[in-house]
Amino acid sequence: MIAFENLLSETSVIINKHRKVEKENGEGFNIFTVAGIDEKEVIISRVIAELINRNGCHAQGDKYLRPFVEIVLNCKDDWGNEDYEKASISTEEYISENKRRIDILIKTPSKIIPIEVKINAKDGDAQCHDYIEYCRKFTDRTFKKLYYLTKDGRLPKDYSVLKKGKTENYSEYEEELEELYKPIEPISFKKNIIPWLCECSKKKPKHIQEIIKQMIIGLEKLTDRKGDAMNNEIAEHIEKTESMQAACAISNSLDSVRDKIMKKLFEAFHNEIVKKHKDWKPEKENVPNQKNKFVNIAFKKENTKDLFFIEIERRLYMGIIHEDDKPKNPDEGYGARLKKGNYEYISWHNTNNVNDTPDFVNYADNKPFLRLTEQKEFDVFIMQGMNQISEFLGRASKE
Repeated sequence: MIAFENLLSETSVIINKHRKVEKENGEGFNIFTVAGIDEKEVIISRVIAELINRNGCHAQGDKYLRPFVEIVLNCKDDWGNEDYEKASISTEEYISENKRRIDILIKTPSKIIPIEVKINAKDGDAQCHDYIEYCRKFTDRTFKKLYYLTKDGRLPKDYSVLKKGKTENYSEYEEELEELYKPIEPISFKKNIIPWLCECSKKKPKHIQEIIKQMIIGLEKLTDRKGDAMNNEIAEHIEKTESMQAACAISNSLDSVRDKIMKKLFEAFHNEIVKKHKDWKPEKENVPNQKNKFVNIAFKKENTKDLFFIEIERRLYMGIIHEDDKPKNPDEGYGARLKKGNYEYISWHNTNNVNDTPDFVNYADNKPFLRLTEQKEFDVFIMQGMNQISEFLGRASKE
């Protein structure tokens, strides 16, 4: 027990030290995070594309493109002066054959380079396959790689690479997949985009430097890169104090703590809805545990087919559906039956902003989640959440 207490106490000192620095530097306020831009793939793609566009509104020529080619694309030796001078950058390049859009497309007189950006969105069936085939049709330009940009540098799913998309048995396509993955280069915000932006932030003019620094901080929060220094210090401390056993025990218990908070949330919302909205009767519940991907509670309105639910699939959100709306996939939760606009994130201060909503997957450094561990803050969230729920149900009943 003493080992646990000492480890928690000493770790808390390290965390508070880093939080103090963050507070003193004003890093808590970031326009990219506040506006929710840091998680929106289309907007992030546009910002990146505008920076690397030699004719962009920054009026700095290829000042940001050159380090992008070196740090992100890692192909500096393949680029000549003509490539930099005549490079064109487009976003959401439309492919008419399959109605897809490539996030960023770089064209030079001799090259074509597609970049697919994935932050939270899922891969589409044959998505990467179609992008590659589209680029190979440009006979006047050389296609070598599709750059696949994610938070952590993961590869796309097999069904995005295969021409046929999803299939029951991917083992049948092992050899084909091996070939299909060869032109796909995984890159990440953490190891490629942030280092590139850091290089760009050294280049004047000053007002652009400040915007780039804001973007860096926003992406560091998105990828938890900012926490690396703190995590390394904690790791070194654990090694030095021989507290590994206590640390492992604590780590193994975190998901259980998360599940208890989820259950406590649903119980509180359930009790409040039963008390304040008597025309909504409890349906079934999917109680939180390690096996369930979708955790939810649901209520049916008297004399109607309306179904109101609160569900967690990473984030906490609510929605209204009709019973006869069939899910696209029977294994999916209520959210699969939602029609556009019929849902909201349950968030702090009733913002319906994903950044103010607890994250139940990446919860370790998620402030909206961590606030729920304090009873007073938990009670405030339930009160604010119920205000949001009541407004949501009120609007729904008028429609």
